[in-house]
Amino acid sequence: MEGTGSCPRFNWEARDLVGEWNSFKDHVSFMFKGPLKAKSEEEKCSYLMLWVGEKGRKIFSTWTLSDEQQKKLQNYYDGFKAYVQPKSNPIFARYKFHSKYRHQMKRVNSL
Repeated sequence: MEGTGSCPRFNWEARDLVGEWNSFKDHVSFMFKGPLKAKSEEEKCSYLMLWVGEKGRKIFSTWTLSDEQQKKLQNYYDGFKAYVQPKSNPIFARYKFHSKYRHQMKRVNSL
């Protein structure tokens, strides 16, 4: 890819994976609209898999995509976005709520 500028690389060690993913995806979009515009969608999927690195390929290996789905870039975008999104933990959320509630009740009772 001579003369195409810097290749995107996804940083799996970033503190903010959602922000990192959005920045990475923007960079990838510029590459696909610019220097790699003439490439097929299937080739673009291959480029993306190179750029997400070994960890990204391990994540990809857990997906169940048909051969046709593996040729669509949007499936990769959706899969990686879902992976980096924070997962909700209802038990921990309930604990935090009740802890805060108890703390406020202690403050009210001490007045």
